[in-house]
Amino acid sequence: KFTSTVTRRKAFWYPYFKYILLALISGDSYLASLERKKILGCAGEAIQELHGKDYIPLHVMADNTLVNRTCDEKGRRTVTDAILGDFDIAFKWQDGKPRRISCAIGNVMWRSPEGQTGRGMSKA
Repeated sequence: KFTSTVTRRKAFWYPYFKYILLALISGDSYLASLERKKILGCAGEAIQELHGKDYIPLHVMADNTLVNRTCDEKGRRTVTDAILGDFDIAFKWQDGKPRRISCAIGNVMWRSPEGQTGRGMSKA
């Protein structure tokens, strides 16, 4: 990832990914267990990295997971890489205390379970 120096806003540039996980699964519902584990592992590592920087992503879903895969001559599909994207809905942790607010956390299409239940939000 590269930080843009063109403007004062930070922008990240990522390599091109061919698939969005949701579209990939919608078009081809068979995804081997090992390949699913690779995708989950990449997503888990990304969330762990964000937590380490005191950010909590609130919009992790299949539609925001980018995937590259290959297919060999025998038709075996192999996931080569996966990353999370769309971090415009994230929470910056300030003092380590759970956040309790009266409004729903998320956007029109998705609501955080933590925000809906009123239990507060933490890194757990």
